[in-house]
Amino acid sequence: MLRSKLIQVLIPGLMVGLTVGCTQPVEVDADSKLVSASKSLPLSYDTSIDQVAHMSCSNMPTSSNFNKSAYFTYRVGAYTDGGIQLKDSFFETLKNRKAEYQSSVLVGSAANKDTVLQVALRSRANYQALYTKSGTATLDQDYANIFTELGTEDVSDSLIALPIGSRMKFIRTGTVGGARLEGSLYFGDTATMVQSSRDFLQGKGSTAGSTGLLGLTYTNGSATSARSILDFNP
Repeated sequence: MLRSKLIQVLIPGLMVGLTVGCTQPVEVDADSKLVSASKSLPLSYDTSIDQVAHMSCSNMPTSSNFNKSAYFTYRVGAYTDGGIQLKDSFFETLKNRKAEYQSSVLVGSAANKDTVLQVALRSRANYQALYTKSGTATLDQDYANIFTELGTEDVSDSLIALPIGSRMKFIRTGTVGGARLEGSLYFGDTATMVQSSRDFLQGKGSTAGSTGLLGLTYTNGSATSARSILDFNP
């Protein structure tokens, strides 16, 4: 069963295993405390977006060979002050522990491992309902999983090692481009479809009474469920 995750509204109405990497293993006599700490640890990620963009370009179905890095319908990203970090409460809870222990707790936490950042258009009346082109949510069209999986050893080590006040925007993943904190949605098949997505965000047209939002969620793997919401004004 999917655990509860948080969702952040980007534009209201519109728009961590017991050993870590190459670090030393946690002492055997500390295993029970580590397991307990992992079980009680709440979701500890703090993600912020500093740019949201919309393009009205149409007649570009996702099946065609257009440049998806240059063209999109909606795009969110962290380029300046945005990014991901661990909450202050995480470090406060584990303030007397070494970095390798902190990372092990994060990796072992059910609330933090196997976690994916996801962007999508969602209904304000039902956060589980995504706006889609065909009625079925399609990855890299109707929703996008961005950055890289959270709660892994590498990501947890990197987040814990961040200087105070810093946020991660990019991480090497073994691929040429690595992983950036950026995601795009594509509704540009037709001008009507682009307009329909805007109407959904504003509660107009055929979607009247069903106002949507452009949201960033924490969820599990390939799932699209979100269980609670946190609003903020960018």
